[in-house]
Amino acid sequence: MPAALQDQAHRLPLATRGQVWSKAAVGDYFIEHIMGTKPEPRLSGVWYFARTFCGPLRFTYRAGHGVAPHKVPNDPRHVVLILNGHDDEHAATARPWLDLLPSLPQLRSVGLIVLGYEDCSNTWLAPYLRDPCYKISFTFMVYGGQWPGAKDMMQWPLGVATYRGFPAELPYHQARGPRADSAHLGRRPWLCSLQATIYPNSSRSDLLRIIDQQGLREHCFVEARMTWQPNESSESRQQYTQALLTSDYTLAPAGLNTECYRWYEAAAAGSIPIVEDVTQPPTCGRDPLALMKEHGAPFIYIKTWSELPELLARLQQRPPAELVAHRRRLVEWYEGFRLAMRYRFCSAAVRAFGASGND
Repeated sequence: MPAALQDQAHRLPLATRGQVWSKAAVGDYFIEHIMGTKPEPRLSGVWYFARTFCGPLRFTYRAGHGVAPHKVPNDPRHVVLILNGHDDEHAATARPWLDLLPSLPQLRSVGLIVLGYEDCSNTWLAPYLRDPCYKISFTFMVYGGQWPGAKDMMQWPLGVATYRGFPAELPYHQARGPRADSAHLGRRPWLCSLQATIYPNSSRSDLLRIIDQQGLREHCFVEARMTWQPNESSESRQQYTQALLTSDYTLAPAGLNTECYRWYEAAAAGSIPIVEDVTQPPTCGRDPLALMKEHGAPFIYIKTWSELPELLARLQQRPPAELVAHRRRLVEWYEGFRLAMRYRFCSAAVRAFGASGND
């Protein structure tokens, strides 16, 4: 445990206990990819259970369809809620969890991890953050945008698409390359890949047009969808991960928001993301890449996709050793980033729950 977190942890009673109740796919990313714990199914998968910890903090994690406000323990002192507030429909299902909090008689402190609206218009959450009766001590948000005066509002990564079955670990070193067992030692079969839903009148449409006009399909694997699909077949999932594992670079155009699963999935696969460096939509106010830049993500940033042909021409000339070093740096960075996010969460939890006593 880092020294700063140790200092905070020493002020806590031993084995302070808390509950994590997850009703969002970002909760799967939190528990499996950040905390490194695999939940176990209970009642044939009606709900999932895990235990995890932050130093002296011991958390019981619950998730799944069977986890409902009227079924969770009513006597916790410390709770972390992981909620989906991605749109009006999901925000409506998230509110009952927040409304539950004042009725918990022993509750002392609450932390939130929330998937917000892609346009960052998360006004539905503001009354809960302002009212002390909900006892919210810290909040992490995906698509949080700019919250003036919200000193305890922190950015959280979107992560990988766990709801589509993207795995916690990828064997990037086993992907095909110059030798079947050592793809990490040289160039991959594809220079780049683009796998995305193409929205009308978007930069994704511009990117696809440039790829076709410049004949880049010869060098880049392209799988474009015209409509968003929430689920994958086993075949499409395998194709997606294999394209990442066999591409030197992954094109990551902005969608409805700049941040996308592709950043993290490409990093896990050692496929260097080429990321559109824009604030999309402008209503978000804050740079959606702020977290990546803060942690020194070894991405390649591009302001407009018209620069792509020239950029790819330069990248094709990179010495293999330089490419390999960048790839390894990316994979190591992503491993370190997940540890850093665990530390960030644990630091917030230790500060909040330690100040309010033991369970």
